[in-house]
Amino acid sequence: MEISIFSFEEKTLALLLSKHSLSLLLLFLIFTLFMFKWLINHSSNNLLPSPPKLPIIGNLHQIGSIPQRSLKSLAEKFGPLMLLHFGNKRVLVVSSANAAEYILRTHDITFANRPKTIFARRLLYDCRDITFAPYGDYWRQIRSICVLQLLSHKRIQSFRSVREEEVGLMVEKIRESCVSGSPIRISDILGTLANNIISRVAVGKRYSGEKVGSKFKDLFEEYCSLLGAFNVGDYIPWLGWINHINGMESRVKRVARELDEYLENIVEEGIKRQEISKTENKDGKEGNKGQQTFIDVLLELKQQEDSAGHGLDRDSIKAIILLIPFGSGRRSCPGSGFGLLNIELALANLMLKFNFVLAGGMKPEELDMIESPSIVTPRKTPLVLVASLAN
Repeated sequence: MEISIFSFEEKTLALLLSKHSLSLLLLFLIFTLFMFKWLINHSSNNLLPSPPKLPIIGNLHQIGSIPQRSLKSLAEKFGPLMLLHFGNKRVLVVSSANAAEYILRTHDITFANRPKTIFARRLLYDCRDITFAPYGDYWRQIRSICVLQLLSHKRIQSFRSVREEEVGLMVEKIRESCVSGSPIRISDILGTLANNIISRVAVGKRYSGEKVGSKFKDLFEEYCSLLGAFNVGDYIPWLGWINHINGMESRVKRVARELDEYLENIVEEGIKRQEISKTENKDGKEGNKGQQTFIDVLLELKQQEDSAGHGLDRDSIKAIILLIPFGSGRRSCPGSGFGLLNIELALANLMLKFNFVLAGGMKPEELDMIESPSIVTPRKTPLVLVASLAN
């Protein structure tokens, strides 16, 4: 049996060495952390101002239920150009007119693409619409179709009777409220007007008032809600399974399926109209091209000999119909002229034919202008007015 005998000096030396090693290890760790922090700061010198972020979620915790207000507060602290991190996505926030002009003019192509979100891919046929389609040949082709075929000055003017008829119906509805003295939610009336015009122009059916149109109204509202909904899987992909638990996955699938069924019926009706028009042409009758809907125009383009150049198929047609009105800069709204005509006609009739006061004796300065979270940012509290006939 071997017995190890250490002298007092040897034990003291071993203890000193162990303490010295621990000190060296701590010194090495401190130096490593210092170098890591220095490298991070050094590599970030050329980056834009950015608020402190948390691991995994980045700056998502700093965005409240009304995102634009949260971004405004951050911009006041970090400037008109700031960098945020939403999970694994970097987001450039531009919050001044000069900065926006610089981005949209000088670096327009750099920012011409739109993020292909999970819900947009599901609801818009893998982003084949004009809003979310990647910037490139396909997007340029469908934008050309929208500008030259669907929303040209001549085409817009051909829908004059639709605008006038729908505005007339709006005026009649408000006139009825004048007789009864009942208050009206003006946002609902104007929203229904705009959607009825767009729906009739695009697919030949009213957004409300008819059984099928009323069903589409409810479906489209849910569709818009989902398109603007927060989806954690877009920013933290490995948390995408949450959508299966909170019901969002099944909801998106249901809305996409029902919307596709509705649009398929619209396309089939358009094909039948084409067949009827061809028969009338053979019989020497002239078809009514002035009242063609967007669906009619797209189906006609699809059948032309150069349809391969447009890259149109049924899914493309359905996606184009769903989202035309959003964009800026290079991707600016091709339907702005069409929208302005509708707004001008509606406002002129409201100002000429009615007087309005706030319901319940409320004063203008008492109005609550807080927004509600939505893709179109409506007021949280609807504007309720009492109308009377103008003298």
